[in-house]
Amino acid sequence: MARDTDVDLVLSNVNVRVTAGDVCAFDVYPGACAHLFLAGTNTFLGGSRTAGMHVPEGAAMFIDCASGVAACPTNGALVALGSASSAGIGGHLYESSGCVTISGGHVTARGGGAAYQYGGAGIGGGHAGIGGVVTLYGGVIEAQGSYRAEAIGGGSSGGAATGHISGNAFVFANTPVVGLDFRRGVLITPDGGQMYGTASAVTADTALPADRSLIVTNGQELVIGQNVTFINNGTITNLGAIVVYGTFVNNGTIIGHEPQQTPVPPAGIGAINVSADDVVLAWPSTPSPVSVLFGKGRLTDRWERLDTEWSPTNAVWPRGRQKFFKRECP
Repeated sequence: MARDTDVDLVLSNVNVRVTAGDVCAFDVYPGACAHLFLAGTNTFLGGSRTAGMHVPEGAAMFIDCASGVAACPTNGALVALGSASSAGIGGHLYESSGCVTISGGHVTARGGGAAYQYGGAGIGGGHAGIGGVVTLYGGVIEAQGSYRAEAIGGGSSGGAATGHISGNAFVFANTPVVGLDFRRGVLITPDGGQMYGTASAVTADTALPADRSLIVTNGQELVIGQNVTFINNGTITNLGAIVVYGTFVNNGTIIGHEPQQTPVPPAGIGAINVSADDVVLAWPSTPSPVSVLFGKGRLTDRWERLDTEWSPTNAVWPRGRQKFFKRECP
């Protein structure tokens, strides 16, 4: 992707595997920004000493589900595999990463390397590279760093990433995650799983492995979203609430409260007065993302996804950060 460009791309069942040479499977040049929208299972494997998806220092990548993908958990997947000493998503060998933001879908990123060799981060730097800025807002993210590299952060002998985990991000990492702020969401590491904030939703199909655990503390609520299947093969300690709108399969151990299967609430916002100039943000206790309500002439029950920069009220939304919806209102 050329320098100083800003490009939107829909990836639908794209499979790029480089088998020879130092050729990159997906390259974002410094100064460029790639907005990727997932609509299928997509795989990128870099050539020798290259990242699966190259996002070097000065470049940016935003990842989310494509518009109209009703089953993004199963039809919006990305697998990025780095080769020797390079990141899954981020820097080549000896390179630092740029900015990586994930808002939806099921993203798997694995750094390249082997025992007694230099390793690349899952998301972040190649060997000796810094982790860049990593922001995880939503979806299921599986990050695996290779030999002495971080799952999210620096490659072997590199520096940590900055950024944060928030929203409905459900993150698996094979190493501890340092340098990031933990605002909301779930982080699962070999040391245990923890939920941050008072509420979070699982928005893509996933499974807790047999050797992993998760604690939901008193006062916290974990929502299994509609059309989502969550399989527990490990150990969940539930001292708060696990609300299931989708499917919960327990093959492991649950300590404390059992998950509660709950009917999906009907669509609606209740009684509200809306003028033509009003914009209303709805934060339901359902697994749906943020909803944006625009003042119009009549009421409909159909929500429309906004994927463009400009809304009908000429407001510019921060692209790649949240999912926004609109509908006509009284």
